[in-house]
Amino acid sequence: RKTFSIDPARTVSKVVFGYTVDDKGKFYLNGELVGESETWQSGAAFDITDRVVAGENTIALDGHNTSLGYGGLIGRLRIEY
Repeated sequence: RKTFSIDPARTVSKVVFGYTVDDKGKFYLNGELVGESETWQSGAAFDITDRVVAGENTIALDGHNTSLGYGGLIGRLRIEY
């Protein structure tokens, strides 16, 4: 989980979260499922502009490694004002 803040004094133009997880995963924003990815090769990106709220927001990723060995997860949040 990771918490981030949207400045209520500014107007958000776009918010995008992208991630990849070995092997598959689910992406939640403020406790609600936004989307899923089924393969680490392509990952997933979601425009969450209309889902963020002014003030505090929480991103959560639920990753699942379906094979033997190591798994991994990486994500990037981009906020444009």
